[in-house]
Amino acid sequence: MSEDYSKEEYEMLLEVIKDFKGKRKLVKRAKKVISGASRKQVDSPERVQKFYDREKERMEGSLNRNYSIYRVMTPDDAEAVGDDIDPSLPDTEIAPQLDDAALPDDIDDDTSPIETDPDITLESIINESNDLLSIETLEIGMAVSKSIGLVNVGQLRKGTGFLIGHNLMMTNWHNFKIKSDTNTSSLLMGFEDNDVGERLGKAEYDFDPDRFFYSNKENDVAIVAVKPKSRKGVALEKYMHIPLFEREGKIIIGEPVNIIQHAGGHRKQVVFHNSNLVALSNKSEKDQYCYYDGDTKKGSSGSPVFNKHWEVIALHRKGVPETTRFGKIVLKDNTKIDRSEMMTNMHKIKWASNQGVRISRIIDNLKKEKFESEETELVMQNYKTLRDDLLLSWGVQVLT
Repeated sequence: MSEDYSKEEYEMLLEVIKDFKGKRKLVKRAKKVISGASRKQVDSPERVQKFYDREKERMEGSLNRNYSIYRVMTPDDAEAVGDDIDPSLPDTEIAPQLDDAALPDDIDDDTSPIETDPDITLESIINESNDLLSIETLEIGMAVSKSIGLVNVGQLRKGTGFLIGHNLMMTNWHNFKIKSDTNTSSLLMGFEDNDVGERLGKAEYDFDPDRFFYSNKENDVAIVAVKPKSRKGVALEKYMHIPLFEREGKIIIGEPVNIIQHAGGHRKQVVFHNSNLVALSNKSEKDQYCYYDGDTKKGSSGSPVFNKHWEVIALHRKGVPETTRFGKIVLKDNTKIDRSEMMTNMHKIKWASNQGVRISRIIDNLKKEKFESEETELVMQNYKTLRDDLLLSWGVQVLT
């Protein structure tokens, strides 16, 4: 037994190698997790196990077809697949991948020519976590950004929303509290700067709440159906949708978050610098918030909050001001004011963080929704059917 590992870590490593036999890259990743990251980030067998489970699920996810929308199919791939494409998947099905057996035995992704000059070899991972990511990360970010649009809430307010499959869009409850809120509202897709690469162009879509409408004040979430054609006849399916994952543990405190948003109601923007998860409410199953220090503005409500792998971890809802122990709001000059004075002092407030609702909590409540408030039995049943189809497309078990 290697002295680099504890007994618990070594047993886990053997399990990983067994589970991923023949997947050399994943085995190497597992070794790094056990020998490096786990030793720095966990300090007990229980936490080692939790960290291992999370990393194992992440590795399995790289082979899961739910990730297929994040990969771009080349024209050659599309021609080769042809009519065999699964109609339940979006247009960008996963590209064929080479099995390890197809690779020469002498290829090792983690090796490179050894430099003998000591001045050249003085390089290292500086932070506790390895922040090197595949260049594909940028492509994935651009792909998922296509699913995000500007929500025109009535004639005066702006928000952000994103497509989640089955022509459904997610945003905040405080944007759409009831069905009629969507009557004079719209979703503007493709409202972005793009001087490089393909231009999708702007397209404005009306909502279809009779097909589906769900709002939950507790989670500050609303899901509403979008018309399949824009006001000028552009198919909604040309834009991506983002599958959501029910599992917890998609991020840990200190890791970066990315937020794609229509801040200020302007063209689409992204924040990923100086943007990290700073806190997580996790004392009970009812705790649903996570906190991060990435920048947002009015109009960002309803934005998806991603981890560094572009999985949605939360639905952004608001900023959180710094407060005293007595509930007073702290201003930038350290003056304290009552909450009733917030609206007239917004530009002076010292903000502590931004707040989002965890996607795992949103999915849990969506599964339990009975839609009993709907006006007819037929509408209620149609809503349930579409909800169940949506959950199944995410790989979520439907409650019976």
